[in-house]
Formats: sequence, structure tokens, C-alpha cells
Amino acid sequence: MDLRAGVLSFPRFGGTSRQQNADLSCEDFFLGAFLYIVGAAFFGSAALFIGYMLFSTAWGNLKFSMEPVAYTGLGLDAAESPSPLAFNVTLHAKSTFSHDLCLSSATVHVVSAGLTIAKGKAAPFCVEGNSGGVVSAAVSSGWLALPAELRERMDRDRRRDGGVQLEVDLSFDNHLTERQQWVRCRAILDAEEISPCKTFVLKLLLRTSE
Repeated sequence: MDLRAGVLSFPRFGGTSRQQNADLSCEDFFLGAFLYIVGAAFFGSAALFIGYMLFSTAWGNLKFSMEPVAYTGLGLDAAESPSPLAFNVTLHAKSTFSHDLCLSSATVHVVSAGLTIAKGKAAPFCVEGNSGGVVSAAVSSGWLALPAELRERMDRDRRRDGGVQLEVDLSFDNHLTERQQWVRCRAILDAEEISPCKTFVLKLLLRTSE
């Protein structure tokens, strides 16, 4: 009996198993690499999309300026103010947001010497993305005549500065940044130049489900 023939004809289970394991390992490697590339491409695209949306909506700012304020009923003598004090306010907004900002509610206060003398709502307005818009408001006072002390203060301002100093405050909820914004413009009545305004971010808006 030829033992060598028997040995040579005996199946090599060990070698075949190692070859199969090598083939499986190679397939697993390429499959894992393929899934990794697909997953990375998917999540990378999703991250870029989310980043773009956040950048395009939440990153930007609004800048305001105010035209000379028109008014009626402002008299240093109570006899000269038969009608309530009223102001017509016009602000110009410039936006660096990529999306439009449209508001149906914004509040305007007219302040003199730290005292609110008129209050009203701005007309609904839109500020186009990377462009501008106009905010207008007619605000009035409930007083038939201003308090004597305030009239004296205005009289001093008019003699010293050539006009009455006023502050116009505009406040609204900016849904692009999820924050409340407050705009303050300082002007002198009867002046003809455009007044610059400062914009402040007040607080995060608290959204509640309806």
C-alpha cells in the first residue's frame, strides 16, 4: 500500500477553509468600505444642507435708518395743542438675511426725556432678503396737552439744540433668528437729515405649541 498516495489524496480541509475565510474577509472589507462611503456621502450631504439652511436663515442682520419725523399737535403752549399729539414715522430697513422677513405686528414708541409720549403699531411690512423695506407707523398720544414740565423741557431743547430731541423705538419678533429685536432711533424734530438707528437683540423667543 502506497501511504504517500493516501496522504496525497487526502483532502486539505485546512487550506480550503483558510482560502474561504480570506475570500469572505475580502468581501466584508469591500462591503464595509462601500457602506462607509455611501453613509459618509449621505450624512455629509445632510450636514451641508442643514448648515446651509441655518446659515441662510439665522445668519444676517437688519440695519435701520429713519426719515425726519412728521408730527402734529406739538405746541409749547397748551393752547396751541387742541388735538392729541401724533407722529408719522418712516424707517428704512436693509437686510443681509437671504430670506424675506415679513411682519404683521411691530410696536412703535415715541419717547421724550425718558417718557413715552405716543405709542402705536406699525403697518404690516416685508423686508426682502439681501435687500430692503420700509416700515411706517402713525402713533398718537392720549393727552390733549403735554404736561407742563415736559413742555418746558422741550422748550429748552428747542432753544439749545434748534429742535426737540426724540427717541423712536421699534420692537418686533424676528422669526429668522428666533429672537426679539428692538430698534432705537434718535432724532431732532424739524431736522431734515436721516437719523441712524441702533438694533439690539433682547431675548430668545419662547415658542409654545398651539
